Amino acid sequence: KAKNLKGLPIRADQYYRYGDIIIQEGPLERMHKHMFNSSFKKRYYRLIESGYTAKSKRQEYRLESYLKKTDKDAHSIMDITDAILDPIPRLALDFMLKASKEIRLKASSQADKKLWVDTLKTILGSSQTIADKKTATFGSKLSLVPASDENPMIPEVVWSCVEHVRKYGMKTEGVFRKAGLKERVDELKKCFDANIPISLKEKDDVHNAAACLKQWLRELPEPLIPFEKYKEFLAASTTEEYRVLMKKIPEQNRQLLTYLCTFLERLSVNHEITRMHTKNIALVFAPNILRPKVEDAMEAFQSSDKKIDTFSVIIENVYNIFELQSPEKQAIIQFV
Repeated sequence: KAKNLKGLPIRADQYYRYGDIIIQEGPLERMHKHMFNSSFKKRYYRLIESGYTAKSKRQEYRLESYLKKTDKDAHSIMDITDAILDPIPRLALDFMLKASKEIRLKASSQADKKLWVDTLKTILGSSQTIADKKTATFGSKLSLVPASDENPMIPEVVWSCVEHVRKYGMKTEGVFRKAGLKERVDELKKCFDANIPISLKEKDDVHNAAACLKQWLRELPEPLIPFEKYKEFLAASTTEEYRVLMKKIPEQNRQLLTYLCTFLERLSVNHEITRMHTKNIALVFAPNILRPKVEDAMEAFQSSDKKIDTFSVIIENVYNIFELQSPEKQAIIQFV
């Protein structure tokens, strides 16, 4: 069998247009976001290796979608030569490509996802795969993320975002629920990844800092509550059970959860202004802090209410669970 420049096999029937090669093809579902929800639409995709041209002086790749396999004309075409691949390890079937635009795709099986992801990794290279990052702030293990100068157990990205919201956003309606500006959030991410000092703009950056924190939590390879403790936390129901479980997770995870949950408890005090009571806060944070290693869409739907209830209880009882004194008790002790 002949091979292309990346070492992938070429079959005789794979020639698509003059000099083009179909490297991978098959049905995938693409996420389409709407104002209040999102849905997946099924399409037939072809991953094309374009003919090498003297003008570009490099191999180029594109992803074509068709409404049906038998269609001759593509429904959409996306240049993925410089795209970033996010395999989304926590999801069994989903993966994402980020180029001039961002698309999220879903395979029909785990084997099919592995085939697509492995092929894309071969084409794009490890430098363009999010899961391969080692020292960047986003997508890296917690232990590898740069720490803040103020507290070595708290990552700089968490400290900067939390303290900015604490200072300027504790009475901002919809904080953590409303989206930030994508361009600004991407800019902040690049600065954190490159370890460049961040300059947040008082109230203008409240929603952007909040969105940045949520995205960092979402991209952690393993959530703050480790995979192995996920089922135990969902099965627990009392403050005492949560207190015992918190002592069983890694120290850095526990310290970071203590810092984050005490902050969220203070935020919930202003819920009449922010509209962010504990249930709404848990709705935003629970899916990124409580998740299994592999989760399909049905499992995520069935366990969503339990995740929200669990994290709500943790926020409401944060001082008992983490064995801390509440600010009110501290004030009474100082007064006496």
